[in-house]
Amino acid sequence: MIRYPVNLRELRARIEAKSPGWLAEAERRTEEFRRAGTYNEKDPIWGRIKSVYMDLQHDKCAYCERKLATTDFGGSIEQDMDHYRSKAGVRQWPTPEIARERNISYGFATGDPFPEGYHLVAYHSLNYVVVCKKCNSPLKSNFFPIASVRVQGDDPASLQVERPFLPYPLGDLDEDPEKILTFEGVSPVPRLKRGPRRRRAVVTIDFFELDNREELWRERVTVIDHVYMALELMQAGDLRQRKHARRSLAWLVSPDAAHTNCARAFRSLYRRDRQRADEIYRAALAYRDSQSP
Repeated sequence: MIRYPVNLRELRARIEAKSPGWLAEAERRTEEFRRAGTYNEKDPIWGRIKSVYMDLQHDKCAYCERKLATTDFGGSIEQDMDHYRSKAGVRQWPTPEIARERNISYGFATGDPFPEGYHLVAYHSLNYVVVCKKCNSPLKSNFFPIASVRVQGDDPASLQVERPFLPYPLGDLDEDPEKILTFEGVSPVPRLKRGPRRRRAVVTIDFFELDNREELWRERVTVIDHVYMALELMQAGDLRQRKHARRSLAWLVSPDAAHTNCARAFRSLYRRDRQRADEIYRAALAYRDSQSP
């Protein structure tokens, strides 16, 4: 995960430009939910503004950083508009089944169920991200683990007192995800060895299965291969090759590329510990070769 910079004013302006009148309609619907005390509608309208979030996220899943098909080319097949805080019926995570299947056991609480859901932020601009189908339906579902006590409210900033485990990557509402988790080769790892940020990283990795999805491993192997080769050419290539390598590396670590966090982490490792980077590079290639028919 990485952060995608945007402030609320800019985000609302983008939404209004994409779908004039959407914000006013969102406020009207929120007031209906407030009076009813629950989320209850049959014709949601957040799909109208999905492309706003796709643009902000550089056409990537907000959680696993996979590249997604754009909204004008079959995007609905592999992407969803996700409510960061579930709009209705939040379940406790992990369930006994998930804990058993994934061997999850924490020495800390992850939040009680919340049957009424976060219905007052169902239409808040800072409660959306676009995600891949895998991260959303089977994994995110209607779970939302937190470290404190659940509260109801219509402002995501005020709800941060819940101390959510999952980072929100848009704007500066939450911590920069790269201060929470990083990568050791293809494997996501906590940035810190102890404390709240480590717990957030552990839960996030477990929650989205970021450490055991083969499609993510394969894509990260390719990223590491490309970053390594660019760095090598910057050291030993001729003038033309070094220039090309610098341009390639700049793109690989930019928000436009898939798995930016992984690419940035490997670049940093290469610069501070060349021997370890060589070992990880060889291990990545060995994994790729093992997957070949």
